[in-house]
Order: sequence, then structure tokens, then C-alpha cells
Amino acid sequence: MPPNTTGEARAYPRPLPNPGWLGKRTEEILQPDLPIIDPHHHLWDHPGSRYLLDELLADVNSGHNIVKTVFIQCGSGYRASGPEEMRPIGESEFVQAIAEEGDRRGGKTKICAGIVSFADLRLSNVDAVLDGQIAAAGGRFRGIRQIAAHDPAIIGASSYVPPPGLMNDPNFRRGLKRLPAHNLTFEAWIYHPQIRTLTEVARECPEVKIVLNHFGGPLGVGPYKRNEVFPQWRADIRALAACPNVYVKLGGLAMIVNAFDFHFGATAAIVGRDGQCVATLCRSVYREFRRQPLHVRKQLPGRQGCLQLSGAVQRVQAARRRRLGSGKGRTLCRHRIAVLPAGVVTRI
Repeated sequence: MPPNTTGEARAYPRPLPNPGWLGKRTEEILQPDLPIIDPHHHLWDHPGSRYLLDELLADVNSGHNIVKTVFIQCGSGYRASGPEEMRPIGESEFVQAIAEEGDRRGGKTKICAGIVSFADLRLSNVDAVLDGQIAAAGGRFRGIRQIAAHDPAIIGASSYVPPPGLMNDPNFRRGLKRLPAHNLTFEAWIYHPQIRTLTEVARECPEVKIVLNHFGGPLGVGPYKRNEVFPQWRADIRALAACPNVYVKLGGLAMIVNAFDFHFGATAAIVGRDGQCVATLCRSVYREFRRQPLHVRKQLPGRQGCLQLSGAVQRVQAARRRRLGSGKGRTLCRHRIAVLPAGVVTRI
């Protein structure tokens, strides 16, 4: 993608799914019997991009042993009326209905066994919203994602466009501290310049389990260049990893703001300099968070994602073992469900 040299903020919309292009490449499933819980997928019906139960079932039945999935907030199914702060509860109602339909159809995968949706943590009555979400999800509700990703060079295109400085808002931190009382986690979707703020939040709120999304959002658009931001990103990830209440998912690197441009390739493959960069990011996060299990996400074929991340991560790990001359070692895609009581666990 050509760099933005105008200095003006711009949007970076995601490309629409291209099944024909995605179908040009398949990868060997390295551990087909490994029980997997997919902790990060969305459900929506957008113009040119439908991803509902049929599409999800096609993905989870594509060869991996996916036993459960976790839905993550994306602004679907909000209520059209009622108090504004309660309208996001419609998302849990929407997903719960899809989960029940999945149960009726049967199959090996428990669809949307966990639901993570939205609440504005700045609200004075946030507990009422959390109680409403929990009730609507029928025992499946696991956490809140209030997107904090903000940069003056980027026009937000997510379902929730946050104000600048959200995580520094005292009301946000007050609401965040209410999550443990409801046995809920917080999903953190930020850009890399905000990692240090998230570290401050994690230290101030040690009882809150925080799950870092998308590698901490390393940017490569606007004023940012990947090779220039990497040293600071790595240093900030190291400081964040020292917080025992922080967990991380490996995934979401196919977004346009990451500037990998996988979608311009002949096939959906991680190759060349982009592949080397992905491997470096994976190794860096693995090194810093190895005290905790890593939750590895795979961009399954029907999604907007462009890379088969689980296979890439496994190959990075295999190469490392070969260099060390050992056939043993912890694999990145191992899942341990007991780690997060709220149920946010491994996605491949």
C-alpha cells in the first residue's frame, strides 16, 4: 500500500472476502487431533461480507479439531430502541440465538460457547449493563471489549470508534475495576503507541484479567513504518508482559493498518519480507509471554484474514527446535482451558 504522505487522517477499510483467492492455497494441518478452542471470531452480515452460522460451521469443519468457539464484540445485532447504553445487549441476544441454532444442528463444535460483547465502562450504571449482558447470553458471557485503538492519523472503521485517551479516563478505569465482580475479562484492542498506557492500566487494576488483541496493534501506515516502530513495540511488549494479569492472542495481523499487504499476493501465503516480519513478531511475543500460554489465532478460510497464522507459528517453533537440536519443547498452539476462568482461550 502506498504510504500516506499528506499528513491527513485517513481510513483503511478492510478488503472484502475473496473466496476464489483464498481457495488457491491450502496448508497441511500439522496437529489435526489437537483440541482447540477458537477464542476470537465475529458474526455479521455486511454488504459483500456475510459471516454467520453457516460460514462459521464451514470453517470449523475444515479439518482442525475445534471443540468450542468464542464470539468477540463487533457491533452486530444491537437493539434498535430502548436506553442507549442498553442497546449493545442486543449483540449478546443475537449471538445467543445463533449459538442455540448451532446446538440444535449438533456437531463436534460448541458454537459461541463464550460471548464477549460491549459495555461503555465509563457509565455510572455500568453494572446494570453488565448484568443485562450476562442475562442475555444464557450463561455464555465471558467479557467486555471496548475498543481503545485510536491514532490521529487513522480514521477508525470499527464498530466502536473510541475517543482519544479512553484508557486515561478515570471513569473508564473505575468501570474496568468492576469486571472481576462479574467474573469478566477485558479484551484490549489498541494500537502500539498505546501499549504503555495499557501497561499502566494493568498495573493499576491487577485483579482485572486483560487479553491483548492483535499483537498490540503494530502500525505500518500513515506516519508509521514497520521497521521503525518495531524496537519501541518490542520494548513496550516486554514491559506489558511483566504484568501477571495480561494475556495475549497471536492474530489479527492481516488488517490494512499493519501494512503487510498479504491480500495483494498471488495466494494467501506468508512469504518474503512480510513473512520474516510476522515470524519476528511471533518470536518476540512468545519470548516475552512464555510464562503464560499463548492464544494463537488462525484466520480461517472464510474470513477477511489473509494468512494461515497457526501453521506459520508452528513452523517458526519447529525451526527454533531444529536450531536448538532438540525435538522437544512447548508448542505455541497448546491450549489450557484452566488458565482463564472467564473462558477466553486458544484460537487457531
